[in-house]
Amino acid sequence: TAGRWNATITGLVSSARQGNQRLSLQKLNEVKAAQVKMQQLIGPASKSIRDLVLALEQSISDEGRDERTNSGATNRSEAPPATTPQNRPDDQLLGSFAVKYQVGSPFRLRKHSNGRTSLHPRPEVNQFVLMEGLETPRVVRIREVQAKGIRVFDPQQAAEREITGSELIRLVKHGMWTLQLRTS
Repeated sequence: TAGRWNATITGLVSSARQGNQRLSLQKLNEVKAAQVKMQQLIGPASKSIRDLVLALEQSISDEGRDERTNSGATNRSEAPPATTPQNRPDDQLLGSFAVKYQVGSPFRLRKHSNGRTSLHPRPEVNQFVLMEGLETPRVVRIREVQAKGIRVFDPQQAAEREITGSELIRLVKHGMWTLQLRTS
């Protein structure tokens, strides 16, 4: 796996630098190039796997919610979704981001038994997000995830801004979506 590969290469390079192993500079450069190539190959694959797991969790969650709705049961641990696939935003709202990205999964609010509310999927640092509840719907980039909100960079205003928990709830209810790289 990637962790074992990196540990082996790092150990090999460290050992060679200390003179414990006789390796030519060319061989060290080849090993370093192979390490960089491996990281370039693994990075997108692990991101794709994380995205797939999130999509599967979302699908399972949606299926369970549909079954509870059809049977008349209610689930107090999760608020109803603010957005549904029928009102998925048009990729035109992405502006220049539409070249590389498409609208992904909607963010949803989950109310837990302890009274706390969480966001699903969890926002990630450097993730692009479409926020329909802003003055004009647009894409922002998450810079920091905090316990009481998030800090984002708004490219339209060329500035960072804090979004508190209550404002975040309002934005999710208006429609807040992840962006995914276009596959074709």
